[in-house]
Amino acid sequence: MKTKNIQLVRLYESGIFKGFSLAVDEELIDEVVESSIKTTPEGPLEMTVKFALCGQDVIGDSIRIDIEPNAVTY
Repeated sequence: MKTKNIQLVRLYESGIFKGFSLAVDEELIDEVVESSIKTTPEGPLEMTVKFALCGQDVIGDSIRIDIEPNAVTY
């Protein structure tokens, strides 16, 4: 299965930092309504993102991905 890396986005409006979001292939992911970043000395950054699942584009056009055992590698 092919996967894509996410990118952390720092959002600015008129030069003022407004928050963080996510992008894939340098395109902002739509419908992000909230994000928070957690840091700990012993671990990597953790980001929690809340999405709004609304509209026909998100709900009606959902896709199916079958994951085969041992097919996903990291």
